Amino acid sequence: MSIPNELDKMQQDFWREHNKEFDMSLNEGCGAYIEAFVRHAQSHGFPKVGHLKKSGGTKYNGHANDGFLYKEAASDTNPLLQFVDIIGNATAKPPYTPSNQPPKPLFDIDEPRYTEADWLAAPGSDNPTSNKTVPWVAYDENGFEKLKKMLEHDYTRRPQNADFDVSVWAARVFHSTYMGPGGTPLGMDAALRKHKPELCSALKIPIDDYYGD
Repeated sequence: MSIPNELDKMQQDFWREHNKEFDMSLNEGCGAYIEAFVRHAQSHGFPKVGHLKKSGGTKYNGHANDGFLYKEAASDTNPLLQFVDIIGNATAKPPYTPSNQPPKPLFDIDEPRYTEADWLAAPGSDNPTSNKTVPWVAYDENGFEKLKKMLEHDYTRRPQNADFDVSVWAARVFHSTYMGPGGTPLGMDAALRKHKPELCSALKIPIDDYYGD
């Protein structure tokens, strides 16, 4: 069990695309950035990414302002969770010098030291295991195109033209993408993989690995 390497690439991409939207020299800017990243990760197939609950020290909305807590045991023999710092030099203020560097993307995995009681799915959630608040996610036309291509591909393999049931499959995929099981959105890619076996079974065709890419 380990924290997926894909999360490192995700946070680097997220930083490149969004860091200028936040003032990282301020606690509020760093905290808001972390909230945005957690929502992004949860809605793109990583529901175990959450916030580290904090009652003291530097915090924002009750959670750490510079990283996320991953809800999975560090190993088979160590049940503790790990925090991942994804903002280096958080709240550093200009003028910047060799000893005072500006905030930057990071992926620093801490030693296992936390329990599930320290994990929050979203700010304000004191009971993460029962939290049903669905985070806001952006409209993604590319995801819809992938669903359309996958449906076209699978119906063609039967073969038959799309019937009214295509609206049911679209609704199921959209629900898993934006609402998700247990209130945690899966994101489009994970939702397509979740529902593809059901679709193929209904169409009586073998499952393949085409997901509209």
